[in-house]
Amino acid sequence: MLEGCDNVTLKVDTIVSGLEIGNCKRVKVIVSPGAMVPSITIDKTDGCHLTLSDETQNNSDFLITAAKSSEMNVMVTHEGESVEKALPEQFIYRLDFSHASGPKVTSKVSDLYSS
Repeated sequence: MLEGCDNVTLKVDTIVSGLEIGNCKRVKVIVSPGAMVPSITIDKTDGCHLTLSDETQNNSDFLITAAKSSEMNVMVTHEGESVEKALPEQFIYRLDFSHASGPKVTSKVSDLYSS
């Protein structure tokens, strides 16, 4: 767990359970080549840059969970090229009041993140 850090770069090898980042600013996490991380949780963090290993990318169970965070990016490898993607921090919620059982909530990622 990385808690309350400012302007830190963390290089990690294989993690068994998961990595948690909370209450941080300007954090870079680099997953070492050949290393595996099953999940990353980002909470109340502004400025988080993740660089994932190929092994982590190829794990179909890998998850990133984020709440109350901004300026999040993830660097991955695609067809031999490094690709950086923004992790959405803006969502659109719609309430549909036409259901007999009560309002239904649907959500989608803001069009700001469509490519």
